[in-house]
Amino acid sequence: EVCGGGIDGSVDLVGIPPTVNKAFQCANKQATIAVVGIAGGLASIPIFALAMNAVTVSGVYTGTQPQMEQMMKDYAEPQVCAPPISVLPPSDVNNALHRLLDGQVQGRMVMDFVNMDK
Repeated sequence: EVCGGGIDGSVDLVGIPPTVNKAFQCANKQATIAVVGIAGGLASIPIFALAMNAVTVSGVYTGTQPQMEQMMKDYAEPQVCAPPISVLPPSDVNNALHRLLDGQVQGRMVMDFVNMDK
């Protein structure tokens, strides 16, 4: 609903069955799902739908399990606020990538493909 139909890409920073399965359920044809989180578990992805929809699911390993646990503990503290989210039009993609590469991004940047014509 939020994405106006489905997603073309997903970066799962948690990596547990419900988040991987939800990303797959929301995936459009030829979508890419990158699983970064290493919380663990066994995801159930229907093989027929995976093949017919040409969805790519990739694992990306960064950090360690203790680092993930510490991050989750730190994030649960009351003084930790949610990261800011910047919503940008697709026309800003090059600028966004340069800002990201230059370390100038705080929080998240999200490309809004739904409201491109508005």
